Amino acid sequence: MSRRQDRQQEKELFRPLVLLLHRQNPSWTVPDIADFFEQSDNPPNLNRHALVNKIHYILARGTVCERKRSGRPRTTTTASYRNLVLKKIQNQNKASVRNVSAKLKKLVGNRHHLQFTGLSNQSD
Repeated sequence: MSRRQDRQQEKELFRPLVLLLHRQNPSWTVPDIADFFEQSDNPPNLNRHALVNKIHYILARGTVCERKRSGRPRTTTTASYRNLVLKKIQNQNKASVRNVSAKLKKLVGNRHHLQFTGLSNQSD
């Protein structure tokens, strides 16, 4: 399992536990919940201040779901997009990068909302 998957799994387990502790012990403050975690068998790998901030944030949101990220969407330099470009280049004789790029932009349209279904089956 990669580090990213480990962190995601930790988040999925930590958030519900914080909310459950707060529901079961409504009189507990954020530092009390942090004390509980620090004294547990498997304490989080965070310093005290970071742990308190994390618990405060979870309780303020009141949900285990992640918030939609604001700002610019991630770029499309994913493995699937690279593979799509590679297929387009390999399938054409004498294909220039400029022409392939222009055709992909026409096919894909808005680069933030790539839909790979049927994209590689279209002929140019």
